[in-house]
Amino acid sequence: MAPISYNGSTYLPVRAISKALGVAIEYDNKTNTIFLGEKGVGVSIADGFDNSFRTKDPELTSYNGKDYKDVFFNNADGNRSSGFILYPKGKYQKLYLQVAAVGKDIEEFFVQDNETDAKLEIDTIDVAEGLKTFEIDISGVETLFIHSELKEGGSIFIPLTTSYYK
Repeated sequence: MAPISYNGSTYLPVRAISKALGVAIEYDNKTNTIFLGEKGVGVSIADGFDNSFRTKDPELTSYNGKDYKDVFFNNADGNRSSGFILYPKGKYQKLYLQVAAVGKDIEEFFVQDNETDAKLEIDTIDVAEGLKTFEIDISGVETLFIHSELKEGGSIFIPLTTSYYK
């Protein structure tokens, strides 16, 4: 789309600018304001999160003496894959995801754009690292797949209240 001129002002197609710059876009109906790029305030991934390993059980939500109140905690038995889907819907620029390995190191961890299968982050998580924070560029991404491979005796701990979109 091309810019248009009207009454001495030039107008640009905001969605095209957003795509060209690789930044998120959002419209606030209440204030009639368009936002481009990273938001000033983070939005918890807990909003709309649905998974059978989500827990608010105080016996499972604490890590290193801090109670996170609401977490994804896969502590099932055996060697297994663990994962879940997030739905940023193209509204955010970044994902700040906190992850800890409990009991055994996580040798394979990745965050993937579910539509393109592009891996946005690939790493390992050692128990000794504690709670590790990943800053992941998710501009324009609609759906994310978070995946880890867990060993017998190992668990993954992700606080949902301190992991957020921006």
